[in-house]
Amino acid sequence: MPPSTAENTLITPASREFPNIPRDTSTTSTSKVPLKKTTHSAASHVKRRKPNAGDKARKLKQQGAAPKIRVTPAKRKGLEETIDRVGEPNHPGSFIQCYENEAKLALYSGFLTITGLRKLAVHHIIIRHLLLFRGLGGFMQHRDAFTLIKDVPARFENVGVAKDKWPVPERKAGRMNDAFRTQRAHQLAHLLLSLKREVQTAGNLDEEASQALQNDAAVQFAKEFAAQGLKLPSVDLHSIVMPELGPRNGESELKLINRCWNILKYLNHVTQNPAI
Repeated sequence: MPPSTAENTLITPASREFPNIPRDTSTTSTSKVPLKKTTHSAASHVKRRKPNAGDKARKLKQQGAAPKIRVTPAKRKGLEETIDRVGEPNHPGSFIQCYENEAKLALYSGFLTITGLRKLAVHHIIIRHLLLFRGLGGFMQHRDAFTLIKDVPARFENVGVAKDKWPVPERKAGRMNDAFRTQRAHQLAHLLLSLKREVQTAGNLDEEASQALQNDAAVQFAKEFAAQGLKLPSVDLHSIVMPELGPRNGESELKLINRCWNILKYLNHVTQNPAI
């Protein structure tokens, strides 16, 4: 497989290149074996069908090239309608969960192309928060965290280390008790608010300081995923555009938070499934 560029590669393993972005696998595989001749006198044979988009994509894959991922105007309109009709602050579970759909997440995050989302995913701000997110462990519930952000936002101001402020008790028998769930929700809420704030103020970072943070994020990322052999690709920070989290047209604060949640979940999903 030819080397991938930073524009179409999210994460590169240390030993090999591989397709790592979730792709649309809805196209049904179609055989190219010629049809047998019919016995009817009306036709001596049946013509082979013309190659379709699915055939071209499979041919590119066999040749080692990833198929182009496009969001057509019709599909974009459908995705935007889906995105706009969900999300009630009083019902945190109503917010859209689109981290497994790259095209939908790109639009939801304010990007016109999927490439913009992929570049964002390797920025040191996102990587640092991803590592903190992974440090919270499994059984992650966003609804409780969203409720805390809506009801008591002042609780998360001027907080140092979230794990020290809200220590999580040990789980017993693999179950989550109320104290475990509550403390974890506070830690997640603090993390999401931190990510939102840093994305919105990323332009204030000094260029040299930002590059130093990017180098450090690459080192920390390689340590975290040493077992999988993953590492960050080199990226020009000037080419990364931070998303406009909002608010847009009177959106609630939680919709901004939900965009941050989906971006984290997206990158966490990709790193857990690097071969898809």
